[in-house]
Amino acid sequence: MDPRASGTPELAELTTSTLSTQLAVLQGHTKTVSSAAFSPDGQRAITASADGTARVWDMTTGQTLVELSGHTGPLNRAAFSPDGQLAVTAGDDATARVWDTRSGRLLNTLIGHTDKVYSATFSPDGHRIATASGDGTARIWDGDTGRELVHVGSPPWDLYDAAFSPDGQRLITAGRDGWAEIWEVSSGRNVARVRPPGAVSEMVRILGVAYSPDGQRVATAVSSIYDFFSPQIWDASSGRAMVDLVRHTADVNSVAFSRDGQRVVSASSDGTARISDAATGYSLAELLGDGGPLTSAAFSPDGTRIIIANGPVARVYACDTCLPTDALLALARKSLPSP
Repeated sequence: MDPRASGTPELAELTTSTLSTQLAVLQGHTKTVSSAAFSPDGQRAITASADGTARVWDMTTGQTLVELSGHTGPLNRAAFSPDGQLAVTAGDDATARVWDTRSGRLLNTLIGHTDKVYSATFSPDGHRIATASGDGTARIWDGDTGRELVHVGSPPWDLYDAAFSPDGQRLITAGRDGWAEIWEVSSGRNVARVRPPGAVSEMVRILGVAYSPDGQRVATAVSSIYDFFSPQIWDASSGRAMVDLVRHTADVNSVAFSRDGQRVVSASSDGTARISDAATGYSLAELLGDGGPLTSAAFSPDGTRIIIANGPVARVYACDTCLPTDALLALARKSLPSP
């Protein structure tokens, strides 16, 4: 619900301000953290860094539990498997690697890309892995054997991100050519494409993509040489543009839905992460790092926290505006000064 249309000025005033409580700072990497995400149970987090390592963190203590080391260059992404027992990392060394998150043991190396791997993620059932690469392809791998199953894409345009649909039947990719494309996982057939209005190859790039939890919508993060830095939400079946989220002032590097699909968090090179209402596009809150670009942002599984990647650290915030509307109203009336 858009607070401006709800007749609740105190809620509108609260949600258009910066509203967040920093809970933790995860420190230990020596170079930029490129991605940060919670484990499926919310008790751990995983980060990937340009220092060539990924780390698994205890969210109670903020301490490193395991360091994943073995890539021969910077890392661009790290993600947990659906059961939290495994992690996959994507690196500039043109590989993705699968790890045991408890012991830190390397289990498999996915070899086949010919350029840096920008992203890697597990399918919802945990049996497949999708990677997106600067070689212009996204590849789907058997998560148990490491065997390549299918690849899609339109070389030579880099693919920066890939995400499975909630049912695991489709894959959406983000491209340097300004297209986000949806593919059938079993066959590699292209079934839909979306592109920001007026986009021209290399003038507008799609840097990040995400499916809504119900699989009906997709969100895109954009980079542009124009003054166009608005994340967008699209109909996943028709490719119809549905909602423009509140605009950033620099490249949008990532987008993610909350588990209930009601909110989207976007991370930008303007140094902010914005929490937006997924139905209206209205901005609910702005999170500020400690200066410099934010490379990723994600919700915790229960929606009560957000983790952002900011320079050499990851920061965890309480998501105050992720409360139900009634609870937000109570918070607003308590927090704002009396007239």
